[in-house]
Amino acid sequence: MSPNLMPNDRLIIDAAQNEWIDASVFLVCLNGRLQVKRFFRLLGDEFKLSSDNTDKALFPDLIIPSSKMGEIGIVGRVIAIQRNLF
Repeated sequence: MSPNLMPNDRLIIDAAQNEWIDASVFLVCLNGRLQVKRFFRLLGDEFKLSSDNTDKALFPDLIIPSSKMGEIGIVGRVIAIQRNLF
């Protein structure tokens, strides 16, 4: 999620927030792996999960039909990032 999330950053996750909020960042379980993704509602019946990282070859956007959204495990919404300056 670079440039917003850097190595060694700590995420503060609110596990009680387990419903999708447009343009919010979530910790999700995709294919058995934990990932940090930003959620977007698209026109029609689709949603996008995106990394803030600009290298879309390594971190491609995922376009997901609403019928498959239930397969994505929401761990919680990222509410803060803790970063050490030194």
